[in-house]
Amino acid sequence: LNLCQDTTITNTNTLSISDSLDLKGYSLNTAGDIIARGIALSGGSLDSAGDVTFEENLYCNGGIIKSGGTVTALNVRVKGNDENLLLGNLKVTREVYFDSGNLEVSGDCNIANLRMQLDEDYLLVNGDFEVPGYGSDNNSSYLRTLLSAGTVELKGNFTQTNSNGVCSYPESGTHRTILSGNKTQTISFATPDYDNKFENLILENMNINFATPLYKLKLCQDTFLIGTLRVNNNLGLNGYNLSVDGDVNAGSITSDGGNININGNVTAYRVNITDCISKIEGNLNLKSELRFNKGSLEVTGDCSINNTIMQHDDDYLLVNGDFEVLGGWDWGSANSNYSNLMSSGTVELKGNFTQSKSSGYYAYCESGTHKTILSGDKIQSIYFAYPGFHNKFQTLILDNTSNEGIVFNSNVTVDRFFNHKGNNFNLYNNGSGSSFPDFDSDGLRDNVDPDPLNGRIMM
Repeated sequence: LNLCQDTTITNTNTLSISDSLDLKGYSLNTAGDIIARGIALSGGSLDSAGDVTFEENLYCNGGIIKSGGTVTALNVRVKGNDENLLLGNLKVTREVYFDSGNLEVSGDCNIANLRMQLDEDYLLVNGDFEVPGYGSDNNSSYLRTLLSAGTVELKGNFTQTNSNGVCSYPESGTHRTILSGNKTQTISFATPDYDNKFENLILENMNINFATPLYKLKLCQDTFLIGTLRVNNNLGLNGYNLSVDGDVNAGSITSDGGNININGNVTAYRVNITDCISKIEGNLNLKSELRFNKGSLEVTGDCSINNTIMQHDDDYLLVNGDFEVLGGWDWGSANSNYSNLMSSGTVELKGNFTQSKSSGYYAYCESGTHKTILSGDKIQSIYFAYPGFHNKFQTLILDNTSNEGIVFNSNVTVDRFFNHKGNNFNLYNNGSGSSFPDFDSDGLRDNVDPDPLNGRIMM
């Protein structure tokens, strides 16, 4: 059916067209449902009070579809610079293919697969967006290229529903997803993995509920979130600032020059603090390393990690609670290179210190100019499960002025300087088995020297 004029049909509940419909720039209005093989908008408008079903293809080349229910199609192609507006809900059982085109959907949208590979491609969904996925592992290499450029903007909820959905939303390259709703938007992935992820997520609405973990998250602007944030792989700040009023659980966190401010607990495999000033108002629990690169981090609660890497004078860690280091290597994997992991920078601690793994080599092995400051206002205990060459202080400074002071519950090794500043401390077994330097070379070990600095300038 090719229209030759604006047309209104009122005497049927269902308009059925065995072949395709081309609006040819005209309008078609009907009081009932529409069923056709396919349609080309061609600058025209289609207005149906009911559902609209296209058994094959919907060709959006400029025009408007208005449905009182849902528009259903096997495939949709969106082409050209002319605007395409769909008033109602859209369900596509296979693919929506953009070819330098744009499409706005006023209602909800269910699309098995999106193909957007050009910067001009643009989809705006004002309702909820569901991507169940379509395909199999046999063509996954092709499916992974489908979302490499263009933009999806969403004002409702996002749901990847099919736990077997292969490449339901495989965002890559420069493709962006913008969340711009004016109320809480819920984001849910049934299978958050390499084939179902956000590559470039822009949050114009900060009221986001990440109901399930994300595979990865790379910030594209300064971001503030309320609630728990879970990222299975890397949470990359990409140089932007991240503030979360809630807990964060991630595979890894890399600041890349952006500041981290978490009002909650952080659990991750590793954290990289690079050229930033960051704060965690809770506990920090890392299964692997805390790596500094000219950055600082304050933890208001307890801190438990395997290893700390600090090799710059500007590296600074303040732990207001207890600090536990396990040690990430056993004798079979440890080597002499690990002895330089803490060669510069400062760790300041206001709680207890525990190196808890008896086989933990190089768990806390200071060298060079690195120093540890104990600055609590009540008793602090120090314990090494494996003290000596592999776990030691290079420079230890006691700024704790409490009556109880510092209690060493194990032997301890201090290589370069022990500056007790006349503050109270008690050594394990009266110091037998511990090792201290004579920093000022006056013949007295620092632990028994009333003035271990003795006029020397500490560099």
